[in-house]
Amino acid sequence: MDSNITRKTLRMGTKIALLAVFGLGLAFNTAMVNADKGGEHSNGGDHSEHSSRNGQVMWLNHLALQSADTAILTATSNSAASGAFPGLSGLLIQPVAVGASSVQMALDLPKDTKIVGVRVCYGNTGLTSFISQISLGQVTNPAAPDTVITDTTALTSATPVCVNSKSIRPVLRSRDGAIILSLGITADPTSKVLIRGLGVLVK
Repeated sequence: MDSNITRKTLRMGTKIALLAVFGLGLAFNTAMVNADKGGEHSNGGDHSEHSSRNGQVMWLNHLALQSADTAILTATSNSAASGAFPGLSGLLIQPVAVGASSVQMALDLPKDTKIVGVRVCYGNTGLTSFISQISLGQVTNPAAPDTVITDTTALTSATPVCVNSKSIRPVLRSRDGAIILSLGITADPTSKVLIRGLGVLVK
């Protein structure tokens, strides 16, 4: 009889131990999931491409940007050997007159893309020419004016940097119509702008 009691006690102890191990494992996994969820917004102030709050970067072909007015500026591919930005390739915006113009391109995006902003990597050779605004225009009705969202922050860094536009609220959905991305340029022949990269921030 004592041996039966001992066996029952051992079996009960084994079950309790297994339940304890299972409970610890479940608690650990729950903690890890919660930590991952919390980490999604840990870089809320970070404007890097890994910031989930600002969206992920979908890089575009920035060399496809075209001048809206060649009487004011030209936009050409810049080789790394160019004297304007030695060692750096990209799209070189060269003003030929003083004025305001833009470079622009149509976006070829997956149907369900949700745009929350724009990312621009650029550099200026001086202070007289710079990106004066970032605009997204959407054609929702071909017979009506485009829906335009604009950030008028002047981008004047002489050192090549990457910056994000202000967040778009509400988001711009590619399924709602064709989208044109435009960079407004304050132009002066005494300096140039180099576009090193261009992308949209998407959700």
